[in-house]
Amino acid sequence: MIFLFVIISLIGSVYNSLMYIKLSYAIWLASNVFLLAHNFRIGEYSQAFMYSIYLVTSVIGLRNSMNDGWLSRRK
Repeated sequence: MIFLFVIISLIGSVYNSLMYIKLSYAIWLASNVFLLAHNFRIGEYSQAFMYSIYLVTSVIGLRNSMNDGWLSRRK
């Protein structure tokens, strides 16, 4: 299950590199929520802290990209 969310996070990176900014941040947001909860549950607090920072940056990125269309490429 963890491997699946790591793959989802990597898909978000690919979308970001292809300039699908809003979609990539939405994907990262979902994967970061799961990975934060998982790492906190198993006691990996340093990893949970890292994913909490990633979660904050994905929320900020998604908020900043709200003027773009959902699948639009940034010009």
